[in-house]
Amino acid sequence: MSNLKIRVFTAGRSEPDTTVTIPGLVLKFASKLIPHEARTALLEGGIDLEELSKLATNPEISGTLVEIEDHRKHETIVISLE
Repeated sequence: MSNLKIRVFTAGRSEPDTTVTIPGLVLKFASKLIPHEARTALLEGGIDLEELSKLATNPEISGTLVEIEDHRKHETIVISLE
């Protein structure tokens, strides 16, 4: 089972400012622990947390699922299964 990783980068930086790791086993129940900023970005990007929890149970799926660039805030949010 994969872990969901959400990383928030400031433009021009290679290291994330924030990293949130949610174990795949608890992803379904941990959606309330995802920071508001990340949850909002997920919704704006059309990402369904329930579907993410299903994907996390599939061992064939890994890597970056989506990158969301907020040009106004100069941030990039990377969501991946690892």
